[in-house]
Amino acid sequence: MLNERQELERSTLNKRIWIRKLQKDGQKETGRFIVILYSIGQSDSPQVAFIVSGKVGGAVVRNKIKRRLRELLRNKARKFLKRGYYLVIAKKAIVNAKFDQVESEILELIQSISANA
Repeated sequence: MLNERQELERSTLNKRIWIRKLQKDGQKETGRFIVILYSIGQSDSPQVAFIVSGKVGGAVVRNKIKRRLRELLRNKARKFLKRGYYLVIAKKAIVNAKFDQVESEILELIQSISANA
Protein backbone atom coordinates (compact mmCIF):
# COMPACT_ATOMS: atom_id res chain seq x y z
CA MET A 1 0.00 0.00 0.00
CA LEU A 2 1.30 3.46 -0.93
CA ASN A 3 1.64 6.20 1.64
CA GLU A 4 0.41 9.76 0.96
CA ARG A 5 3.73 11.02 -0.39
CA GLN A 6 4.11 8.09 -2.79
CA GLU A 7 0.53 8.54 -3.96
CA LEU A 8 1.15 12.25 -4.62
CA GLU A 9 4.38 11.53 -6.51
CA ARG A 10 2.61 8.88 -8.56
CA SER A 11 -0.30 11.19 -9.49
CA THR A 12 2.13 14.01 -10.35
CA LEU A 13 4.13 11.66 -12.55
CA ASN A 14 0.98 10.49 -14.30
CA LYS A 15 -0.04 14.10 -14.89
CA ARG A 16 3.39 14.91 -16.33
CA ILE A 17 3.16 11.92 -18.62
CA TRP A 18 -0.23 12.86 -20.07
CA ILE A 19 0.79 16.52 -20.44
CA ARG A 20 3.88 15.50 -22.44
CA LYS A 21 1.77 13.13 -24.54
CA LEU A 22 -0.75 15.89 -25.29
CA GLN A 23 2.04 18.29 -26.25
CA LYS A 24 3.40 15.70 -28.66
CA ASP A 25 0.28 14.01 -30.07
CA GLY A 26 -2.77 16.00 -28.94
CA GLN A 27 -5.27 17.73 -31.15
CA LYS A 28 -5.28 21.52 -30.99
CA GLU A 29 -7.81 24.35 -30.90
CA THR A 30 -6.34 27.85 -30.97
CA GLY A 31 -7.82 31.19 -29.99
CA ARG A 32 -6.54 34.70 -29.42
CA PHE A 33 -5.94 34.19 -25.71
CA ILE A 34 -5.53 30.44 -25.19
CA VAL A 35 -4.63 27.19 -26.90
CA ILE A 36 -6.33 23.95 -25.89
CA LEU A 37 -4.60 20.64 -26.57
CA TYR A 38 -6.86 17.67 -26.07
CA SER A 39 -7.35 13.94 -26.39
CA ILE A 40 -10.92 12.75 -25.92
CA GLY A 41 -12.10 9.47 -24.42
CA GLN A 42 -9.04 8.19 -22.60
CA SER A 43 -10.04 8.98 -19.00
CA ASP A 44 -13.06 8.41 -16.77
CA SER A 45 -13.77 12.13 -16.43
CA PRO A 46 -12.42 15.38 -17.90
CA GLN A 47 -8.84 15.95 -16.70
CA VAL A 48 -7.67 19.55 -17.10
CA ALA A 49 -4.22 21.09 -16.63
CA PHE A 50 -3.06 24.67 -17.15
CA ILE A 51 0.20 26.12 -18.45
CA VAL A 52 0.93 29.81 -18.00
CA SER A 53 4.59 30.41 -18.84
CA GLY A 54 6.91 33.05 -17.48
CA LYS A 55 6.62 34.88 -20.82
CA VAL A 56 3.10 35.91 -19.82
CA GLY A 57 4.24 37.78 -16.71
CA GLY A 58 5.46 37.52 -13.16
CA ALA A 59 4.20 35.06 -10.57
CA VAL A 60 1.32 37.28 -9.44
CA VAL A 61 0.05 37.71 -13.00
CA ARG A 62 0.43 33.99 -13.83
CA ASN A 63 -1.42 32.94 -10.68
CA LYS A 64 -4.23 35.40 -11.40
CA ILE A 65 -4.63 34.00 -14.91
CA LYS A 66 -4.66 30.40 -13.62
CA ARG A 67 -7.33 31.30 -11.04
CA ARG A 68 -9.47 32.90 -13.75
CA LEU A 69 -9.10 29.92 -16.09
CA ARG A 70 -9.91 27.45 -13.31
CA GLU A 71 -12.99 29.44 -12.37
CA LEU A 72 -14.22 29.57 -15.96
CA LEU A 73 -13.78 25.86 -16.45
CA ARG A 74 -15.29 24.99 -13.09
CA ASN A 75 -18.46 27.04 -13.52
CA LYS A 76 -19.14 27.53 -17.21
CA ALA A 77 -17.33 25.11 -19.44
CA ARG A 78 -17.13 21.93 -17.35
CA LYS A 79 -20.57 20.74 -18.49
CA PHE A 80 -19.42 20.87 -22.14
CA LEU A 81 -16.21 18.90 -21.62
CA LYS A 82 -16.30 15.27 -22.63
CA ARG A 83 -14.20 12.72 -20.80
CA GLY A 84 -10.57 13.01 -21.81
CA TYR A 85 -7.47 15.09 -21.23
CA TYR A 86 -7.29 18.85 -21.78
CA LEU A 87 -4.28 21.13 -21.57
CA VAL A 88 -5.08 24.85 -21.49
CA ILE A 89 -2.12 27.04 -22.47
CA ALA A 90 -2.38 30.79 -21.91
CA LYS A 91 -0.98 33.17 -24.53
CA LYS A 92 0.60 36.50 -23.70
CA ALA A 93 -2.48 38.39 -24.99
CA ILE A 94 -4.55 37.04 -22.09
CA VAL A 95 -2.92 39.56 -19.73
CA ASN A 96 -4.87 42.48 -21.25
CA ALA A 97 -8.04 40.52 -21.99
CA LYS A 98 -11.26 41.09 -20.09
CA PHE A 99 -12.84 38.21 -18.21
CA ASP A 100 -15.83 38.16 -20.59
CA GLN A 101 -13.57 37.90 -23.64
CA VAL A 102 -11.70 34.93 -22.21
CA GLU A 103 -14.95 33.31 -21.14
CA SER A 104 -16.48 33.55 -24.61
CA GLU A 105 -13.30 32.25 -26.23
CA ILE A 106 -13.12 29.22 -23.93
CA LEU A 107 -16.75 28.39 -24.61
CA GLU A 108 -16.21 28.72 -28.38
CA LEU A 109 -13.14 26.49 -28.32
CA ILE A 110 -14.83 23.84 -26.18
CA GLN A 111 -17.90 23.81 -28.42
CA SER A 112 -15.58 23.45 -31.41
CA ILE A 113 -13.87 20.50 -29.68
CA SER A 114 -17.26 18.91 -28.96
CA ALA A 115 -18.33 19.35 -32.58
CA ASN A 116 -15.11 17.74 -33.87
CA ALA A 117 -15.31 14.76 -31.49
